[in-house]
Amino acid sequence: MRCYFEGKVKTSADSISVDFIEIVKCSNGKTIVLDWDESEIGFDDIPDEDGYRPFSGRLIGIKFDEEYANGKISEIIGAELSAAQFFIEDEIAENPVFTELQLDDDGVLCDFNLSNADVEYTIINA
Repeated sequence: MRCYFEGKVKTSADSISVDFIEIVKCSNGKTIVLDWDESEIGFDDIPDEDGYRPFSGRLIGIKFDEEYANGKISEIIGAELSAAQFFIEDEIAENPVFTELQLDDDGVLCDFNLSNADVEYTIINA
């Protein structure tokens, strides 16, 4: 399973990484932490008019609560993003947000509704 995403953050840093992603199943309220084996992420060169730097990337070898998630996408259909943490080497970075987040399980897709105002986005830095 893979995860594809796009987002934006106010920063002057040259690199960014996703530390963790947490989702909540709507049907039973169970929290699932996504983990992965490998990541590719980078910034677009030009910030937007509000100073946000767009970024995009993919996560490979997705796990749900430390168990490989291949073939298990049906378990999270309808789940919502609840939290995401980013690592950015910039003490004044602010307001990270995913604008698109999709899981791909061998062609079976799960797009997350990111309009949830209750998503907790955090930044850790060096």
